[in-house]
Amino acid sequence: YHFTRRKVMKKQLFFLLFLLTVSTVQGFADVWVHWGEVALEECKKKIKNVPRCELFAETIEEEFENLALQLTKALNKDIDVITETSLKSPYKQGGESEIRRALKFFIDNKVKTQPPLKKYIIEKSAQWIMNVAVENTSNMEASQFEGMSMEEIQESFAKKRRGDEL
Repeated sequence: YHFTRRKVMKKQLFFLLFLLTVSTVQGFADVWVHWGEVALEECKKKIKNVPRCELFAETIEEEFENLALQLTKALNKDIDVITETSLKSPYKQGGESEIRRALKFFIDNKVKTQPPLKKYIIEKSAQWIMNVAVENTSNMEASQFEGMSMEEIQESFAKKRRGDEL
């Protein structure tokens, strides 16, 4: 009886983990929530001031939300489609690059309030969100390789030639 009960509990646990995994994969958070979380994690890697990182992430989230909602209305596009697209290559790498650039600006300029960062995001990151919304990759090819070594870039091109990557 004990052995059977353990098997049942393991199956229940496996099923619960499966459901959590499926809901995480299929149930995307809105694009701004996802990128706000990325911003918070990246900031915490660079500086240890959690309230300042929260300001950074909150500002990213708010401005990405404003821009994404404007685009969904203007393009009559579902936010889930924009979110899903932002998580695919090369858009994901472009988003990560935008977060790194905004974080560099935030740290280098010792930004302590939202307005300067909001202005920076509108000026520098709006194009990335527009590219995601209209699924335009022409402006993103260079930014996806930022921070990569020459070997990594060559491997990326090799994968594309082999059809391993989108």
